[in-house]
Amino acid sequence: MVRIGELVAYPLKSVDGVSVDRAELGPKGALRGDRSYALVETGVDPHEASVGGDGGYVNGKREPAVHAVSASYELADGPDATPTAV
Repeated sequence: MVRIGELVAYPLKSVDGVSVDRAELGPKGALRGDRSYALVETGVDPHEASVGGDGGYVNGKREPAVHAVSASYELADGPDATPTAV
């Protein structure tokens, strides 16, 4: 039997995760709201940033200070609601 001990979501990419009481899975199996937002380096167009290499996203491995930032979100109720608190 499978048992889930803890649910952890990462609402802001590269920032420490937060423990959540409940979560919803999206169509591809990811938690809704997980890594929905990211920090982008100054001067980088967020629409052109890429995940790999020098893509412009702030990365916790390269910038340890990012771990001083925290984020959280709550799942809103209703079919059209989306998480928005960051």
